[in-house]
Amino acid sequence: MAQSQTSHPVVVCWRGPESAAATGLGSALAKLVGQQLILATAYDYEPSSLTADVSAAERSEALRELAEAALLEAQRAADPALQTRLEVLAAMDVPTALADLAKEVDAAVLVFGRDRDRHHVVPAVGKRLACPLAVAPIGAPTDPPPQLLRIGVAFDDTEASRDALRIGRQLASAAGGQVTMVCVDGEPGPWPASEAAGADLGVDAEPLLLQGDVVSSLRSAAKGLDLLICGSHGRGLIKTALLGSVSAKLIEDCPSPLLVVPPGVGSGGGSLLGITAAAD
Repeated sequence: MAQSQTSHPVVVCWRGPESAAATGLGSALAKLVGQQLILATAYDYEPSSLTADVSAAERSEALRELAEAALLEAQRAADPALQTRLEVLAAMDVPTALADLAKEVDAAVLVFGRDRDRHHVVPAVGKRLACPLAVAPIGAPTDPPPQLLRIGVAFDDTEASRDALRIGRQLASAAGGQVTMVCVDGEPGPWPASEAAGADLGVDAEPLLLQGDVVSSLRSAAKGLDLLICGSHGRGLIKTALLGSVSAKLIEDCPSPLLVVPPGVGSGGGSLLGITAAAD
């Protein structure tokens, strides 16, 4: 496990029992990077009552109690060995509140489950998020949390994919795992294999060279991985959001857990994912 001197917690969005896979993935990431786990849930705060006989204050208190109960359920799905903090957020806009929390705590990564969350995460959270975004697939193992030993990095020799490769190296080093550089030669352009780039970054990675459609090829490769990491170019299907076209499509349907790295994460030359001293 990496040892960290600074606080960059892993934040998991809990939306109910279907988020158990996200909690498992968040636990695994927090353990690897040596960071605190925050389980967060947000409820819609409405200043006006919905009915004439229920005050806004009473309704808000009832929603908070439900949210607190939900987080106690979430805590049972987390790794008990981790330092875990619970955050209940009263929010006029839930996705914005989650993104603001990630910024406030300087999160290493914000983790969601795919089935219920994907539709509002991409347009609403992604466009405001400065930290990486992780998505757990439906039906992913939760007990014990997944071991992230087989880590794939979608690599096209851009700066975004180089940041993704750096993160892949750090996680693999902490987990005692292996990095695979997944390079796809397909439309809209070539994704060249670049062992030299891996060597430049100090990454001992196995190349996996695929032909065909980029998204389909990455989905196929992910079936044999514990985690797929991809950089975002900040363009594509959702131009105002964090996600590019490839990462946005992978979020919808990736067989493995997915970690999307936003532009500029590694531009400062410091730690990634809150890791300050990973074992080599």
